[in-house]
Amino acid sequence: MGRDRIGLTTIVAAIVAAGVLAGCAPDAWNAQSSFDQYLDTVAKKCNPLRLGHYPIGDLIYTPAPYFLDMASRLYYGKISQARFRDAMVSFSDNSAATHRGVDCIIAQLPSASPAAPGVTPFLPPPSGSGPANVPPRSK
Repeated sequence: MGRDRIGLTTIVAAIVAAGVLAGCAPDAWNAQSSFDQYLDTVAKKCNPLRLGHYPIGDLIYTPAPYFLDMASRLYYGKISQARFRDAMVSFSDNSAATHRGVDCIIAQLPSASPAAPGVTPFLPPPSGSGPANVPPRSK
């Protein structure tokens, strides 16, 4: 029974992790990207500023998935600066310190949003064709 329970727990954890990562912005987890360079700049120029109780550097290097997802969406122009600010205020608080932190993060943005990296969406298979994104075999 104990062994079956561990196997089930591992499967459930893997499914949850896949779902969380699939919901993230396109480049939130790509460690060798212009987004990563942007985060390094934010960490250098915006520390020791905070978003609520959270130092900006901790949000980047811990990492904090929601912050990274929203920062990626901001960086790639998927959300507006106002939407990012609202998200960070909801995430932390509406203090002057949080607004200074958000101002600093926004000030590090490039003049034009780079193109987001391509993401291959998961497509369910048509009826009877086999696994997703795999063409049926010739007979």
